[in-house]
Amino acid sequence: MFLSVIIVNYKTKNLTLNCVHSINQNPPSCGYEILVADNCSHDGSECVANEPNTAYLPLSENKGFSHANNRALKRAKGDFILFLNPDTIVLPGTLDYCLSKLKENPKIGCVGCRVVLENGSLDLACRRGFPTVKNALFKFLGLDKLFKNPFFSGYNLLYLPEDGEYFIDSAVGAFMMLPKKVLDAVGSFDERYFMYAEDIDLCLRLSENGYKTLYAGKKSIIHKKRASSKKSKAAKRAFYESMALYYDIHHAKNHTRLTNRLVHFGIFALEKVKG
Repeated sequence: MFLSVIIVNYKTKNLTLNCVHSINQNPPSCGYEILVADNCSHDGSECVANEPNTAYLPLSENKGFSHANNRALKRAKGDFILFLNPDTIVLPGTLDYCLSKLKENPKIGCVGCRVVLENGSLDLACRRGFPTVKNALFKFLGLDKLFKNPFFSGYNLLYLPEDGEYFIDSAVGAFMMLPKKVLDAVGSFDERYFMYAEDIDLCLRLSENGYKTLYAGKKSIIHKKRASSKKSKAAKRAFYESMALYYDIHHAKNHTRLTNRLVHFGIFALEKVKG
C-alpha cells in the first residue's frame, strides 16, 4: 500500500511548508509521497523540494485548482490519493484511520475527516449534502440554522454530530482521500471548474457510479481557510461562477428555462450582497 498526497500551492510557501512538515511528523504507516503542484507562485516555493518525501512540480501556467491536482495525479505512484489543501495541518492518526476505512469497504469511494478551523469551530464544508435548489434556498434564508433537521439542514448537515461517522453526499477538497482505481474509473476533478465546486462535482460522480463518501469525524485536520484566495476578487468571482456551472451541469436540464434564469439571478445577486 502506498499513499500519494497531492497539494496545490499558489503563493502559500510558508503554509505549504508547514503542511508538509505536519505530514512528515504524522505520516501513515505505509509508504508515501508528497507531490506539490505549484501554480506559478514565483515566491520561492521550490524550497519545498528540500523536504523529505516531497517532489515539487512547477506548472507553466495557472489553470486553476482542478487542473493542478490532475497534473500531479498523473505523476502519483500511490494506490491511494489524498487531495490536501496547503493551508492545513495533518494531526496524528488521521491518515492511517482514513486509509483503514477505504481498505475495509470497497464501496467507499472517498473519505473526508473533521476539518477544524483555527478558532476551533467546524469547517461546515467538510460534510455536505448536495446543493439542490431546496438545500441552497434554505441555507440562503438561514432556515438550516433555525431548524436543524434533515429537511431544512440538508446542505451542511447541522443536525448530525461533528465527531460522528456516517455517509454524506460530499467531502471538501481540503481533504479528500480516494483509491486511485476509483479515480481511474470515474475521473478526477472536472477542469471546467477553475476553483470551488470541483469537490462536490467529483463526489456526485462517485455517487452516480455506486460509491459512497464517508465522513470520518473521529479524526481531524486543522484548516486555515482560503489562505491563498481570501483577498482576491477573482477568487470570489470564481466561487459564484462555479456555483452556476455546477447547477448548469447537473440540474438545469431538470428545470424550466425560467427556473434556470432565476437560479442564475439568485447566485449572482448573492455575490453582490456578499461583496
